[in-house]
Amino acid sequence: MASLNINLVKNLLSIIEANKDSIVLTKKQKFQVAACLGLFCRRAIVKFIKGQKEHGGRIQDRDLYKERLEETIDLFFYNEAENWKYDLNEH
Repeated sequence: MASLNINLVKNLLSIIEANKDSIVLTKKQKFQVAACLGLFCRRAIVKFIKGQKEHGGRIQDRDLYKERLEETIDLFFYNEAENWKYDLNEH
């Protein structure tokens, strides 16, 4: 798992706390949101750069509808597979 970048988390906490409605969140919740977003940002940047290395070119030159559809289908099955309660060796 990627490590937390404390400066990024602090910046995200500042953004969260700048929202006047953030008073409904506890300090722990604010930190959890900032930490999750920080990890997401790091992972997203790494994944995007990896994709650029693998595929090159401008992302907008790809068939984005097709790409989105395929990713959505994958995501659906990733989510559903967590609930599957059978042995793959069963026929």
